[in-house]
Amino acid sequence: MEWGYFVPVAALFAVAVPQPVTPTQQQAMFDAVRQLLEQAHVQPQDMPKQIISVEPEGADRYKVHMQMVQGDGWFLLKWNGVSWEATGMPG
Repeated sequence: MEWGYFVPVAALFAVAVPQPVTPTQQQAMFDAVRQLLEQAHVQPQDMPKQIISVEPEGADRYKVHMQMVQGDGWFLLKWNGVSWEATGMPG
């Protein structure tokens, strides 16, 4: 059995596994959601307070569950190579 064949395959799978989101990335995600809502002229009571959870939804995409001033909100965030792009999701 030749090991050279298995090493590249293992490396390929290692790249495909989503990495945990760092606190710096979470802050950037929070800011992207806040910017989205501000641009939509959302009322203060509907703005985010903190991130509850971040779940991978594919390559460079995450489902973010946030505590809002009143209630909860879910957002899809995608990394565009420069910054996070946020869109709303049904709860």
